[in-house]
Amino acid sequence: EEGPFLALGSPGGRKVLTAVQQVIHNVVDFGLGMQAAVSAPRIHCEGGPVAVDARLPAEVIEALRQRGYPVVVREEDFLSSYFARPNGILLDRQTGLLHSGVEPYKMSTAVGY
Repeated sequence: EEGPFLALGSPGGRKVLTAVQQVIHNVVDFGLGMQAAVSAPRIHCEGGPVAVDARLPAEVIEALRQRGYPVVVREEDFLSSYFARPNGILLDRQTGLLHSGVEPYKMSTAVGY
């Protein structure tokens, strides 16, 4: 209602849609700051097994399996790219400050002015 407060994007081909959606969800629904929202474990599901970040709690991964989803656990590192690489800037409307969040596993930067 008060105008834009978030700029977000990502390289990563088809994985961009799930990565960006999850970062928005983390900010809007869970109230995370930009870096926490970008750094949080993610999943990617697109017509095959559900790729889940190894940092997700074991009970979450098991719950997906119990619901019948084929699950592949992926451990992201500096050489992999299982979940796209989102970067973003969040406006704190109270202070006017811009807060960036960058993918922690790749060389990244986010700049706002």
